[in-house]
Amino acid sequence: MLNKLFISSIILSSSLFSTTNILSSTQNELLDLDIQKASSDVSKLKKDWIDKNAITYTYAYSKQDNTPASKLSILSINQSIFRSGGIYYAIKYASNVNENSKLSLEIQKRNIVTSILTTTYNIKKLDLQILKQNLSLKNAVIDYEKKKESVFNGLLDISFLNNAVLTKNNIKMALIDLEYSKQTLINTLSTLSDLSYDKIQLPTLKFLSKNNFSKDNLNIKKANIDIKTQKSLSGISNAQYLPKISVNYTKTKNHSNDNFSNDKYGFNVIIPIDFKTNSAMSSNNLAYLKTKIKKRLIKQQEEVFFKSNELEIKNISKKIELTEQNIKAYKELLIATKEQYDAGLKTSNDVEVLSNSKKSEVLSIKTYEIDKQIKLLELYKRVSNDKI
Repeated sequence: MLNKLFISSIILSSSLFSTTNILSSTQNELLDLDIQKASSDVSKLKKDWIDKNAITYTYAYSKQDNTPASKLSILSINQSIFRSGGIYYAIKYASNVNENSKLSLEIQKRNIVTSILTTTYNIKKLDLQILKQNLSLKNAVIDYEKKKESVFNGLLDISFLNNAVLTKNNIKMALIDLEYSKQTLINTLSTLSDLSYDKIQLPTLKFLSKNNFSKDNLNIKKANIDIKTQKSLSGISNAQYLPKISVNYTKTKNHSNDNFSNDKYGFNVIIPIDFKTNSAMSSNNLAYLKTKIKKRLIKQQEEVFFKSNELEIKNISKKIELTEQNIKAYKELLIATKEQYDAGLKTSNDVEVLSNSKKSEVLSIKTYEIDKQIKLLELYKRVSNDKI
């Protein structure tokens, strides 16, 4: 079974996180607004390389007593065309921010979808645990009746009956807690999705290979974009301390005198002299190096996360194998007990106890399978190639 589990395969049919149908209308509305805001921010950034007030138009009107009115229009253009790489980096920065925003929003959506699916998985798990607890209660009631009969017949001490009562009541209390936990999760789900938990289709996930997890990891991809973004930002910041060239043009027109029109044009070369230049540029370069080191840290963290989940999934699989052995043992006991019951050596209660115990172990396997799916979901939400 373990060999089958760890075959590195993904069935490519549909993307796990492509749909937003399970999100609540409020969550979808918030995501849409985030997308619009990100698009608006990027649109503004794309124009940030243009100098502030690069083009101005001034109309001046003045009049003095006994003199004609003066009407002047002045069109002025002053735009830098070279900033020692600053313009190039400004354009790249806008592109990187756009890429980063899209990826951040995708990660945000995946976290919400994962919360919905995980909550639904846990509600389904509680359903199984409630069924299992009811089977335990049935066995506890049978045990209580047997102990009561034995005590009244003088075969057992009263303490045995007292323990049976306590066991039965503890199971009932645990059942109440399970019902409460289920309702709490249903309430939590209602804040994330407009669908009830029984209407949400849960995926069946296969194990993800370490190679695919690392290659398609969204957190690592975001770290790569962060490096490019910081490099562009450092380039923009460093350009402030380096030479730049600006072109300028001014057209002046006197509306009171149609014969007067004046055009002036030229260029400026600006070489900043700032004693903070070396320190500032060094600080920008260190910020860039920091993002590269941070990427290495994120890569290490993702590798550890994968190994931890892999270990937990293997552990769950071992529990499933052990439970399957228990089921096999219960089946054999049940067959033998039924034969003894037919021969009048065992009671129907003995058969029912074993039957309930076998059913309980079957339910345990189902809960372990859900635990496995939850762990796999944590892996899938981190990769861009999430088709199942």
